[in-house]
Amino acid sequence: RYVEVFRSTRTEMATAMAMAAYQLHMDPNIVLASLQHGLAGGLANINIPPLAMPSGFPGLPQMPGLPNRLPPRGHHAAGCTVRLRGLPYRASHADILDFFRGYEVIPESVHIQLDGQGRATGDAFVAFVSPDAALRAVREKNRTYIGSRYVELFVV
Repeated sequence: RYVEVFRSTRTEMATAMAMAAYQLHMDPNIVLASLQHGLAGGLANINIPPLAMPSGFPGLPQMPGLPNRLPPRGHHAAGCTVRLRGLPYRASHADILDFFRGYEVIPESVHIQLDGQGRATGDAFVAFVSPDAALRAVREKNRTYIGSRYVELFVV
């Protein structure tokens, strides 16, 4: 393995941190506020200007390639969210919903991970109505196929 290091804008850095915070069930606005005030670990000497937060994407600056909105935060109770790994890069929201047809998925919760250039990473997150529904989906659908790729599922 190797690591590529490249320049990024402050907005790209803030977006990445806010997306990570959201996926860890943290409030992205708190992370961004900490970042803007130089309190995020190791960033005490970086001056980051205030970010404009569009109303459709709470807590995150709008970036090309990012979805219009994130899944509703209320659906992310412990054990209700499933991570999909190994998706075809061209998999759509509709493909994921079709994959989980017959399961108690919350349709507006589908979130496909994108990289810094707005391309799909092969990972996604989906929320279910309950931890039992999520566990059932993982037990029955783990390592089954979407297109020519098998998809691994994990309750997060």
